[in-house]
Amino acid sequence: MIFDRTGAICLESQEHYPDLKVLGASPASTSFSTKGYTFTVEQTSSRAILPATRHDANEFGEVTSPFFEIVLRLLEVRVLTRIGLRQSYYKVFSEPDGGINAVKALALQQVSSDDYFGIPGESQELVMRWESNDVGAMLHVISTPATSVLTIPDVLKIEKESEENSKSAIVFDVDYYTIAPTFRTQWSSQEWIAQTSHVIKKGIRSLLRQ
Repeated sequence: MIFDRTGAICLESQEHYPDLKVLGASPASTSFSTKGYTFTVEQTSSRAILPATRHDANEFGEVTSPFFEIVLRLLEVRVLTRIGLRQSYYKVFSEPDGGINAVKALALQQVSSDDYFGIPGESQELVMRWESNDVGAMLHVISTPATSVLTIPDVLKIEKESEENSKSAIVFDVDYYTIAPTFRTQWSSQEWIAQTSHVIKKGIRSLLRQ
């Protein structure tokens, strides 16, 4: 069906996003952008991306909601097999080793006196996944020079050093997704994005308080 309705999706999207610019159009993959947002429709998925700092989850949900409604309605989607929200946050430090020390201090680290691969000490990067019958979350934690975090979407609103004097940062990249199928009539993209963003922020703050 997507092969027949790609054009209709673009045309109706233009009614909601007047300054929409088509980046590429084909039955296999169509993408367009507007005011910093990029929207993509593919054969098995649709995505909205905002590569900007300090964005607001409620605003993101409000802007992207018409796009998802158009795609789901025109493609006559009844069941969503996976819904996901990926967000990245950072905390900066004035010390060059502040980021790596923060990673090592997380309670997620397994304390051990043994060397792994002949390298002593705690891991400097963590990748973990949690899953239940209904939802899952992938967490990637890494330290980086502070100058690198300027390209990371959003900023976790926690007490931090002045960014002008920062030397390092700890980055939390979280991919939160559903596992159980969701009926289209039971899902509101705007509400789900706001609720899920709150869950992600709460989880990261809990890690930092440990």
